[in-house]
Amino acid sequence: MLEGLNNRYLKADDKYHFRDKGGNVAFEVQEKKLVTQHDTPAVVSSMIDLAETRDWSSLKLTGTDEFKREAWLQARLRDFEVSGYRPTKLDKVRLDELRAERAGQGHFNRIEMRSPANGRQVE
Repeated sequence: MLEGLNNRYLKADDKYHFRDKGGNVAFEVQEKKLVTQHDTPAVVSSMIDLAETRDWSSLKLTGTDEFKREAWLQARLRDFEVSGYRPTKLDKVRLDELRAERAGQGHFNRIEMRSPANGRQVE
């Protein structure tokens, strides 16, 4: 997971900089918190990646509603306990859909022919 962060960002001290946006700061580590000015899914996901590598199990969210919604979703997908955001019914539906998609990854849908109960072959 750290390798993925290192591929996406340039790290200098406790700051993770975008590789493709002139080196602007994506997010930074401040003591026991991660801070950003962005609410994009990619940045939020990266922050959750870092929290996961640090073995954090619960998160407290502050910031814009957009940031908290995305952070809640990303964190709950990975089974973090989350406070600081009250999800809407729509948020919960979205989470359920994403969990179902993840559960289906790597599986193939198929229909197999079964022999009829009387043993005759179907042609």
